[in-house]
Amino acid sequence: MRFSAGAVFWTVVLAGLVPLFVLRYRSLTLPGKAFVAWDRTVIWVRLAEWADIFLYLAVIYRWRWNFALTRHTRAAAAVGLIVTLLGVILTAWSKIVLGAWFSTTLGVKPGHQVVTRGPYRLVRHPMYSGLLLVLLGGALVYNSGAVLLLLCAPFCGLFYWQSVIEERLLAAHFGDAFSQYRGATGRLFPHLLR
Repeated sequence: MRFSAGAVFWTVVLAGLVPLFVLRYRSLTLPGKAFVAWDRTVIWVRLAEWADIFLYLAVIYRWRWNFALTRHTRAAAAVGLIVTLLGVILTAWSKIVLGAWFSTTLGVKPGHQVVTRGPYRLVRHPMYSGLLLVLLGGALVYNSGAVLLLLCAPFCGLFYWQSVIEERLLAAHFGDAFSQYRGATGRLFPHLLR
């Protein structure tokens, strides 16, 4: 039996990422352990993410607009699968290192600490970086310019926007400790030059 690059892509994504987020809901935050900080702008970020996904689906399935990134589809698919796997590994590693401080909403839990180990040594938001790699990998696997323009690029902006909100909350809570950490790390990608 022969697998297509698309089938391998979705197998890697679903096997690697879905359990991380499904298992989180088994231990929902109890009222006594609720977040102590919250920014309502996150609702706008979430709506923008869903709107972008629906726009992408409409463009692809309703208007059938797309364009190839390269003529070398097999090479692009192979590179895309590697990039996807790296993205899944980075996302999973980030969530595991974050541990109890992980949440699908933004805020600070009682007893919260700044995590500076694992991928957080280089990047403040490695989970977003991993998800961007998954999107880029998907664009390469499917050789799709529409994925690159309508999902990768907007989500890069949306993750940046969300990280600004998150960092505002963390800076208000942790003060100088977070400022020093922010100065030593990149937001979504490691500092290449100091």
